[in-house]
Amino acid sequence: MSEKIANNYVGLVNYQELESNILSSIREDGALTPLIKKLLEASLEGEMESHLSNNRNEENNRRNGKNSKTLRTSSGSFELLTPRDREGSFEPQIVKKRQTNLHPELETKILSTFASGMGYRDIVSHVEEIYDHKISAAEISSITDKLLPVINEWRSPPLQSVYPIVFMDGMFF
Repeated sequence: MSEKIANNYVGLVNYQELESNILSSIREDGALTPLIKKLLEASLEGEMESHLSNNRNEENNRRNGKNSKTLRTSSGSFELLTPRDREGSFEPQIVKKRQTNLHPELETKILSTFASGMGYRDIVSHVEEIYDHKISAAEISSITDKLLPVINEWRSPPLQSVYPIVFMDGMFF
């Protein structure tokens, strides 16, 4: 019996396997992935609006749909829709062209913008940290204008009528 306990196996439950299953369900397309995706897409839309408003003298440059790419993060992978312009002059900063991995530090900063109680100034400082350089007030404004509705939607989700709950009780001797 002591050999089975040493291998994280007690009775009918393999605790090591149970732990890995729980962790994989959190990481692989888990709860954090949709939040990261929404925030990244909103930030990219804000970048595109800022790019197009800075280049208003070029009348031919307009939005030209979106490119889809798979972005891998520590919490799973997802399809990210990146906006593009007709001239191809848009260079996104938060997720660069041909980038397929999101750095874990950047992911942490992105998720911290969803923390409760953040005001406009806190979000602005986080956006500056994410972009890792000073950006113009107009660009920050266009990005945060896209982020605030996403953050407010996340903060006040609709309540479901029924929530499934699993309660386990046990004794170990």
